[in-house]
Amino acid sequence: TRVNKEGLIETVAIDTPRLDYPLIDGVVQSEPALLLEPSRTNLLLNSVSLESGWLVGGTDVPSFTASQFISPDGTQNASRLQFPSTSTISIFQQLFSHTNGQQYTISAYVKSNLSSNQQFKLFGDYGTPSGISSILTATSEWQRFTFTYTATGTGSRSAGFYYIPNTTSDLQVFGIQIEAGSYATSYIPTSGSSVTRSAET
Repeated sequence: TRVNKEGLIETVAIDTPRLDYPLIDGVVQSEPALLLEPSRTNLLLNSVSLESGWLVGGTDVPSFTASQFISPDGTQNASRLQFPSTSTISIFQQLFSHTNGQQYTISAYVKSNLSSNQQFKLFGDYGTPSGISSILTATSEWQRFTFTYTATGTGSRSAGFYYIPNTTSDLQVFGIQIEAGSYATSYIPTSGSSVTRSAET
């Protein structure tokens, strides 16, 4: 898959060079560049519709409705995620296998579901202090948010969306990805199993 200059995700044929329209100083460039990336795996088993494999957690759990909105790929597979105003933990998560000391990067396309900006956090590694992002702000436009953390243990651990204390959030979410590495690469859709993209040369 690739993101075209209109900001929509589209699929290209195997062995066809992918083009990227870089974002420079907040402006999408009209001239494309070759998109050459290393091999990466989206470790989350369900990243498209989010209808299975995802769990809500905490004392005051968030509300989730799958496949309610049009996503950046032009189909109705973006979901609604609503966090309540609570002073206790509220999270939306999926488990995957961590390796102690390995860096992981979580990324997701997010936009506000209301006329006002909405705030949230991303997390990994069971939400240890080093595994929670700073406050992120979703606007009325789709944006891809990323957060990198280092695992503090080995085994099945969770990552996903994290609440902000005493703050409600109403979000549209799509294309969540977890990959081993210090930065996010382009989105790799998954529907029931992890998917690896080969290195490009």
